[in-house]
Amino acid sequence: MADIDYGTDIYCKLDTDDTFSDVTGIPLLEQDLLHRLMNDEVLSSEEDAEAASSWGYDVRHLLGLPVQRLPPFRAIIADRLSQDDRVESISVEFTPSVKDGAIEDVIIEVSGESKDGPFDFTTSISELTLSRLENL
Repeated sequence: MADIDYGTDIYCKLDTDDTFSDVTGIPLLEQDLLHRLMNDEVLSSEEDAEAASSWGYDVRHLLGLPVQRLPPFRAIIADRLSQDDRVESISVEFTPSVKDGAIEDVIIEVSGESKDGPFDFTTSISELTLSRLENL
């Protein structure tokens, strides 16, 4: 396999650690994809505004929706994650928790192939929401 330079960033999957550790390779890709699940868009120049507005999809928008509205969001989220140039293929699976017909939480399983090999991670909307609240 080719040696792909994914770059280096500070490890901050949900928050930084005490030593501001570096992250590289597949773990960096997974971290970047996770951030796409927590943000609808990113800051950009005027020229890149359209791409920035569809950069990610904040999955917390799914909370409270009627469960029958959930299936189309798998394709939307897979599309947003596949916009990362390092991703060659991706699969997104949902396991919802439902109360009174509305989505209370969703376990999100992401797997795929990158230019440097396979990747996978699992998270949930509640995990992402709690991490944001704890870091306010």
